[in-house]
Amino acid sequence: MRKNYALPLGIVLLTAITFWCISYIPSKSYPLTFDPEPGHFEMVISGTNELYLTGSVLLDTTRRVNDKGKSYPEIRLRLKGDGTTHNNFIDVFLATPDLSYPLRGGTYTVTENVRGLFRDFDGVFGFADLDQFGEIPFFSRQGKISLVEANNQLLLGSLEMELGNTLGEVIEIEGNFVTYQEP
Repeated sequence: MRKNYALPLGIVLLTAITFWCISYIPSKSYPLTFDPEPGHFEMVISGTNELYLTGSVLLDTTRRVNDKGKSYPEIRLRLKGDGTTHNNFIDVFLATPDLSYPLRGGTYTVTENVRGLFRDFDGVFGFADLDQFGEIPFFSRQGKISLVEANNQLLLGSLEMELGNTLGEVIEIEGNFVTYQEP
């Protein structure tokens, strides 16, 4: 009895050729460093387009008072694109009664059900206005901000967020930032 190995051998050969061929397809990816210069950020934004965005980071801290009269900090990170061709910015707010300033390292998750645009939320809220993705702003749906190092002068971290707009379009933002304040 003679076994026919032509079919299994052909499948293996076709699979190998397929993997070899697709391994050479160029991909559009951008290098992200883990240490942008102090006061700067690097982000990759993907959706209908893909955008590599760099620029400056501004850190603003204000006080907020909850319904019980307790005061706590609200941290705002404003990531502003370099503005050479378009005006782009991403704002991220961290506010929770458990928050202290200076911040501690850790992971802060996006608040999914924000009752008001900039009030009455607990956690992280973000929005983005990106010219390349249209005129309608995007608001955070899910994600996190991770702080690797946080003290009075330095805030080093990464951002991973999914944002959506009123048209149902979704973008994903991923990248790193470093704030720095002179003593």
